Amino acid sequence: MITSDQTQEILYVITNHKFPSDNYGNDDFLNNWPMLYILENGKRIYIGESTNVSERMKQHYNNHEKREFKQVHFIYSERFNQSATFDYESKLIQFVSADGKFIITNKNDGIANKNYFRKSDYDDTFEQLWNELISHHLADHSLEWIKNSEFYKYSPFKELNKDQKKLADEIITEIRTDKNKPVVVEGLPGTGKTIVAVYLMKYLRDYQDEKTHEYPFREKKMGLIIPQTSLRSTLRNLFKKIEGLAAKDVMGASDAVNGGNWDQFHTPENLAKSISIEAAELLECFQWSPDYDKQAAEEELADIVNYCILMADKMGINIEDAVMDKIAKNREKYPVEKSFGSSKKYTEL
Repeated sequence: MITSDQTQEILYVITNHKFPSDNYGNDDFLNNWPMLYILENGKRIYIGESTNVSERMKQHYNNHEKREFKQVHFIYSERFNQSATFDYESKLIQFVSADGKFIITNKNDGIANKNYFRKSDYDDTFEQLWNELISHHLADHSLEWIKNSEFYKYSPFKELNKDQKKLADEIITEIRTDKNKPVVVEGLPGTGKTIVAVYLMKYLRDYQDEKTHEYPFREKKMGLIIPQTSLRSTLRNLFKKIEGLAAKDVMGASDAVNGGNWDQFHTPENLAKSISIEAAELLECFQWSPDYDKQAAEEELADIVNYCILMADKMGINIEDAVMDKIAKNREKYPVEKSFGSSKKYTEL
């Protein structure tokens, strides 16, 4: 472990330079040392790492997308190795995107939390670097504030866990093979379905075909439909700060169907009537026989669910919270010790 005395020796030196420049200095580490760098123009930012930052700046300037930047900030530490700078690069992208000071222009396909020698020591001292960035006006909020924020929770740069990454890879494969069929993801609340969806939105917008070098999904109409009003607001604010995403990409259920100008008919009263009508049509599937048409029942059930989501959206109801609250109330009304195996109403128990 690194002791407190040793910690004082670990200095993160941040130097500021105009970009581009013919001369970034004469220090040997500029040409042969693992380092981090930040390109920015006051509004937008790009984070990277290199073992030769001087040469890397030349490469960036030859890329027309990077010519928008006016300043570069080099981050040097005598204790850096390439594993550490890879790790810190991922951390910086995740935290800068959630900090909200800049619009971040990095892609999210290389974010990883890999293990390496003495990683825990570098984890312990990352906050020291972050505080240096705050002092250089490259960040606004503390790490503690960011880690507790919704922006960090739903950031498309946040590393996915093993199951989430496997799911995302499977969906990407389905989309890239152009099978043009729906993919249904099932999971309980809190399993990360929204996190995977946000990750996919960013990944697909940035995806570049290796053979054609084209961006096949950049002009595609994509949207993230979020029934919960508060979460929708959070994601819209988050998307404003991420290159390739926009607030309009986050929609309510009514926004998703308004392309046909049908939203004018979606009053709560009309939607309540529609739910009742569709429920009757579902019942019709069982009218004469228990041998029902599963496909017909599935379609009627989907209509009911769609109308319920639209109605909740129109009334500003968080449908997930409403369902969980109702389940909690039902538990109180029907305690197991009284209602087990009984179909009686709670007033009769």
